Amino acid sequence: MIRKLLHKTQRIYLIYFIIIFIVIAPLFYLIIYKMYISNADESLRLREYEFKKDNATLRIEDIPIWNKFNPNIKIIADKKLKKDTLFFANYYESQE
Repeated sequence: MIRKLLHKTQRIYLIYFIIIFIVIAPLFYLIIYKMYISNADESLRLREYEFKKDNATLRIEDIPIWNKFNPNIKIIADKKLKKDTLFFANYYESQE
């Protein structure tokens, strides 16, 4: 059977594409993951800074009033979390 020149060229391009994809896909995933994590960290740090700046003089008696006027963030009583066996850090803010 006689092969045409186009078949040879397509095979070379296919092999080239597979090699490039195998190299680029994990690299793309790692870059996007790093950007996502850094963006989330930056957002949380900014939120913490703004909360501390705006509520530097907040007293315990003022918490119900603060909760009434801030529907996005609620200050709740400490629930005494149990010790976790899988993770070493506790995260207290919920995304309600």
